[in-house]
Amino acid sequence: MPIRITHALVGGVAAALYLLLTGCGTTTSVARGSAGAVASEEEQQQAAYMRTSWERQARLEDLSWPLLVAGRDLCKKDVSPRVGLAMISLDAVEKDYRKAAAKTLGIKEHPTVLHATRGAPAAMAGLQKGDEILSIAGEAIEPGRNATEKANELLIETMREGQPFEVTARRNGQTLPLIIDPVVACRYPVIMIQEDSINAFADGDAVYVTTGMYRFAQTDRELQLVLGHEIAHNAEGHSDKKWINWGLGTLVDLVAAAYGVNTQGAFGDAASKVYSQDFEREADYVGMYLLAAAGVDTTEAADFWRRMSAEYPQSIKGSYSASHPANAERWVNIDATNVEIAGKRGRGAALVPARKR
Repeated sequence: MPIRITHALVGGVAAALYLLLTGCGTTTSVARGSAGAVASEEEQQQAAYMRTSWERQARLEDLSWPLLVAGRDLCKKDVSPRVGLAMISLDAVEKDYRKAAAKTLGIKEHPTVLHATRGAPAAMAGLQKGDEILSIAGEAIEPGRNATEKANELLIETMREGQPFEVTARRNGQTLPLIIDPVVACRYPVIMIQEDSINAFADGDAVYVTTGMYRFAQTDRELQLVLGHEIAHNAEGHSDKKWINWGLGTLVDLVAAAYGVNTQGAFGDAASKVYSQDFEREADYVGMYLLAAAGVDTTEAADFWRRMSAEYPQSIKGSYSASHPANAERWVNIDATNVEIAGKRGRGAALVPARKR
């Protein structure tokens, strides 16, 4: 039904708009800062965000490095020469954050070292946060546009050979020729993601840790427990196995569809969850061996799951259909793994997970 625009209608709308604009509001004269003060505060908050984010990422890289090196035999073909170097140039920073990045992190036009992982080849060679990278393996890195992309591509290409190479850096105006000798390690990068849930996961290519999990883990050891668990998921190929199971289940869905039955993907979903709890048990078990091989004390690792149960009491008992084992079971299993590892240490046996025959 069409609406007729009449004087009465226009007047009614105008009256309603007037009432809206003159309706109830604040009753105090709020003190307000200047636009310049707001802009200055925005810059400080941007700086705080960047500093906090990179400090957290750097800590994850430091804690994961010994696990990635210790796990290279478990990771099988998922290994590569690595040096533990993170760098970025100013052009690669989001435009609104460049001023804060230059002031807070010291990022310059040349690729600038954000972090040299503790104990990794780049740090052992002498690279430090704030160093400018001028050349890699004798090839100069021009400052400005695409400098980060070029430097990272050149670094990856050079590392692939697995041989020592020279990096020329600049620190406080002084040029430093440094020799970096790559180390073979699991190739999974560890990535911090902005999310409040207490979670970490692996996708076969990388390990992800939420800011919620980062804050929940109280010690380096607890964070390494999480990292070891997720690295083990990748090393054991759990992501690929889940996809294979999903594919097999989806075939059943397709056959059912051919006979006129719409399963809505139920068999694919169900198949992807087959062995899910077993995958979690295996990741706990193998992850403990990664920690032990890296020299990390695992005797208090099981207590982490007690604290997790306080956050998620519904996980204490668990259920048959749950994707993860009950936390009570996980505590007992991890404690049993500690006993197994201690026994192997006592016998001088290799610290490797027991495999099914």
